Amino acid sequence: MLSDAESRVKYDETGEIDPPRPDNFDGGAIEIIAEKLGLVIHAEHDLAAMDVGALIEQAIRQDIADRKGSITHQKRAAERLAALRARTKRKGRGEGNLVAGVLDWHELAIKNHIKKHEDAVRFLERALELLEDYSFGDDLVAAQAEEVSGALNDILVALDELAAILNTSPARADAMPQGAGPTAFG
Repeated sequence: MLSDAESRVKYDETGEIDPPRPDNFDGGAIEIIAEKLGLVIHAEHDLAAMDVGALIEQAIRQDIADRKGSITHQKRAAERLAALRARTKRKGRGEGNLVAGVLDWHELAIKNHIKKHEDAVRFLERALELLEDYSFGDDLVAAQAEEVSGALNDILVALDELAAILNTSPARADAMPQGAGPTAFG
């Protein structure tokens, strides 16, 4: 760190060392994860019953697909612009070519849009890589097990109630086929 001339001068003058700066690439990916986590946190849903990691991954993958679609659209627009530029000629004499200036502006806007979305896709893909090292599932497994156990208990209670109703119903004897014995429920 002190091999950097500016850092060395600052250290010599003040005795301070600048803390290391985070990698901007990872910083952009962390910002994306923070944004997606914020959306999940503020959605007012029971997080224990949700696969948070899968939700974040799904949102990031959808964002990647949307941005790649936009890049494709902008590249086609650039092709149309190039074809239009080749066909556009000024009819009269005069200073400057206003239409060429407008076409230049559109070309620059398209290039900037493509670059912005390509950079975003790289950050989004890096966010997915970083998320591979994390799990939000421990609470989910316990919540799902409790939920399944509760549901099974409710089903068994309902089956017991149904068996009790069928065993006491006068129509049951009439509806039972001749010679049929009771079922597992009575």
